[in-house]
Amino acid sequence: MKKEEFLQSITQEIKHKEAKEAVYQELDTHIKNLERESIQRGVSQEEAKKKSC
Repeated sequence: MKKEEFLQSITQEIKHKEAKEAVYQELDTHIKNLERESIQRGVSQEEAKKKSC
């Protein structure tokens, strides 16, 4: 599942617009951090993206 699809599936049930955006941004930040940490450990960028979601 792609990151965008994952984030949409998690936040789709949140009705409050500001809360939905906040949760989306928070999760996106965590995913980006996981990707960056994986790359720093020597995992390819493509593999890091696959493993982060």
